Amino acid sequence: MRRALSLLLAASLAVLQGCGGQLGMGYLVQAAEGQFWLLRARRPIEEAALDPSIPEGTRALLAEVPRIKQFGERQGLKATSNYAHYVDVGGPAVTWVVSACDPLSFRPVIWRFPIIGAITYVGWFDRDEARAHAERLRAKGLDVDLRGAGAYSTLGWLPDPVLSSMLHPGEGALGGLVDVVLHESVHATYYLNGQSFLNESLATFVARRLTRIYLRETRGAESRELRAYEDDERRADERRRGLHKVYEELDELYQSPRSVEEKLARKKEILDLAQKTYGGRPLNNAVLIQYRTYGSDHEDFEALLTRCGGWPRFWEAIRSIDKEFFERLQQEDLKPVLERAALRCGP
Repeated sequence: MRRALSLLLAASLAVLQGCGGQLGMGYLVQAAEGQFWLLRARRPIEEAALDPSIPEGTRALLAEVPRIKQFGERQGLKATSNYAHYVDVGGPAVTWVVSACDPLSFRPVIWRFPIIGAITYVGWFDRDEARAHAERLRAKGLDVDLRGAGAYSTLGWLPDPVLSSMLHPGEGALGGLVDVVLHESVHATYYLNGQSFLNESLATFVARRLTRIYLRETRGAESRELRAYEDDERRADERRRGLHKVYEELDELYQSPRSVEEKLARKKEILDLAQKTYGGRPLNNAVLIQYRTYGSDHEDFEALLTRCGGWPRFWEAIRSIDKEFFERLQQEDLKPVLERAALRCGP
């Protein structure tokens, strides 16, 4: 336990560069306390899968996890001690994520961590503390997003458990679990400091592609589980596509010669209409910056996979990517990065 705490302290110590302010010892303490709670509350997944006090649907999903891990490892994902335990977090989220952005440009606040590098969000185990941090950022005039996260990863520093917040009811439950386990396993396989867009785009591409394969192999090409997963992804794609268009409209507005007052008024009109159309949590720049691209990076990853002839060489190419491949931190244009990585797979 003492070693676990020292690792957590090293990974959690954060200094904010820029307009967001500095994260102090309170952030460090809540991160340590939250992680220790997860360590204390976990139980072996095999035990949980046989516990009659746990709903049958949840037990069935837990029993599937070792099979999902083995499948991922066969596709080149790193074998880890993750997801050998289960924790009931007692709610819809395990952490509360705060991000912030300039109100009249898509320039995010960036936090810099000694271990994991520069990222565009910070996570809190306590919702009230996350809200207080969000309010401090809003007081600086920033657009702020506060959202719950059902999954959690220590990037291999500690064994991550399966969380109750990763499990959802309905026919799409299995596909959702497969996707999140594979997504987080990608982060344990490859992670580049300061390039969140690459990390998340890679994990999303791999998880979505492999989840379909897993469901076809284990449930069948015409199964309701595969159909439900694809329906869920189709609806999510429609939302992503729509919010990407909203992002583009606002980005054009922010770069226009209009006055600040005109930009703010027009921004409100655009966001009010988008909110009525798409719903969800309140839309602002901190939310919409997550939709600055739609789908193009997935085509580039698919091209890389095809050129490499399968997952083994695909992962070799991905692992060749380092900070020298990028022109700047948090670079969103991945095409030149992936084209350079593809050279490892030949012409």
